[in-house]
Amino acid sequence: MKQIIELDVSLKNTILGNNNWIRLFSNIENSILGNNIFIGFNSKIYNAEIGNNVQIASKVVIGNNSNLQKVTINKNTWIGAHAIIEPGVKIGEGVIVGAKTHVTKDVPSYSIIRGSDARENIIYPRMFSNDGSPSLGDIFTHFYQLYKLKKSISEDSSGNYITATITGKISKVGNNNILVGGKMGGIYVGINTELGNDNILEGGGGIYIGENVKIGNNVHILSTTHDYSKSSLPMVLAPVRIGNNVIIHDNTLIMPNITVSDGVEIKEDSFVLKNL
Repeated sequence: MKQIIELDVSLKNTILGNNNWIRLFSNIENSILGNNIFIGFNSKIYNAEIGNNVQIASKVVIGNNSNLQKVTINKNTWIGAHAIIEPGVKIGEGVIVGAKTHVTKDVPSYSIIRGSDARENIIYPRMFSNDGSPSLGDIFTHFYQLYKLKKSISEDSSGNYITATITGKISKVGNNNILVGGKMGGIYVGINTELGNDNILEGGGGIYIGENVKIGNNVHILSTTHDYSKSSLPMVLAPVRIGNNVIIHDNTLIMPNITVSDGVEIKEDSFVLKNL
């Protein structure tokens, strides 16, 4: 049975299937996971049954450790970053849950749900061509080989977790940051760039940061997405470009394929869905 269980992952009373990849700092309790499941950084899953080929992005919360109502997520579903799924919810097959969506009621199969305010969720049918189930594919194979060789992501002397290919140099880096993204993307930084604490930069599709940029704490930047028009949910590279003299305040989520112009200041707790 192949598994990638990264550092500081907590598993309690949980049954795992085959070909599962669970990334740094995620916590799973009292749950059953099927096969071919991906769980991103710092996600929390409680009292859940998760079907095959489900992919869960970073900083997702599923269920509640003080509420034993089971969450059911059926096969071939995608859960976007920072989504919250409340106890007792049942999510059908092939569902797309958008980033930061707060799900409080059941979601029918082959639909898309969006909306950070549960009172204003939008649910509509998902139109797609059937080209097979989602798969971790060659990426899983590559990282599994590194994992077996004990060469996967690890903490450096500054308390950060960095496997990204970085072009340029970040002039000031805080602690507990996660920076990933290799040959297909990477992270490109100009001079005088500062990075605070507890940030996640997912540079698989490329993150381009200009000069004199200040990134605060608990900022999350994504640079890949998925093609929802295909049942296999293939990855799509969607680079993020941040101009010069930009300030990004704490607790900001920047979605893929975003351009931030020179001199922009992004306020605290922002959810960036369009170019600025």
